Amino acid sequence: LMVQRRKQFRKIFIVVDMSAGASARDVLSGIFKFVNAGHPWSLRLVQLPGESLKQSASGPIATEADGMIVTCEPDRESLAVIAKTDIPTVFVDVRHPEFERKAGRVAFVRNDNEGIGRAGAKYLANLGNFNSFGFVPDIENRTWSVLREQAFRNELNGRGFEVRTFGEGSPRLTDDRKRLIEWLKDLPKPAGVMAAFDFRATQIVDACSEVRIRIPEQIALIGVDNDE
Repeated sequence: LMVQRRKQFRKIFIVVDMSAGASARDVLSGIFKFVNAGHPWSLRLVQLPGESLKQSASGPIATEADGMIVTCEPDRESLAVIAKTDIPTVFVDVRHPEFERKAGRVAFVRNDNEGIGRAGAKYLANLGNFNSFGFVPDIENRTWSVLREQAFRNELNGRGFEVRTFGEGSPRLTDDRKRLIEWLKDLPKPAGVMAAFDFRATQIVDACSEVRIRIPEQIALIGVDNDE
C-alpha cells in the first residue's frame, strides 16, 4: 500500500517570485488548499529572485518533475529550462514568446489586466471632479503593467480625460523616489492616480508624505492586489 501511494504522488515544481507580495502568497495559498484537499502532490518551491530552476534540479528537470507551475517571469537560466522541457506546465499570468510557442501540455491562466485597468479608471472617474489623472507603472514595465496602463488610459480618454503616465521610473530607489516626487508635485490637484500594484502604491504614499501632498484630498490613490 505504501509503495502504491508513493507511485501516485506527483512532484510539482513551483516557480514563484516571493517579492511580489500578496499576489504570490495568494497563488501559493490556492495551491496549498488543492494539495491539502487530498491531491497527491509533492511540492518543490523555486523562489525568485535568488534561486533558479536549473540550480534546484539535481539533474534534467524532465526526470525530476511531473509538472510545473510558473507564477512569475523567470530568470534567464530558468527560462531556458522551461522553454526546452515538455512536461505539463501551467503559466499563471506569465507571458513570454518562448512559452507562447510551446505546443501541447501547456495551460495559461491569466488575470484580466485590461479589465483591472478599466475598473480602476471607472472607479476614479466616478469619485468626482479631478483636474488630472495619472498612472504609475511597474518599474520594469512588465506586460501586465503595460496592459493595465493602456486600459486605464483608453477608458479615461473615452470619457474625455487625459492621463499622465510616470515614465521616469528607475531601479535605483533613491532616483526613483526623487523622480516620483517631482511627477506627483506637477500633477494638477486634485488628481486621481492608479498604481500598477500595491507595492508601487505604498511608494506613492511615502512620496506624498515627504512633500506633504494630502491623500485623498489632493491625490486619490488606488492600487492592485488587495495587499493588506
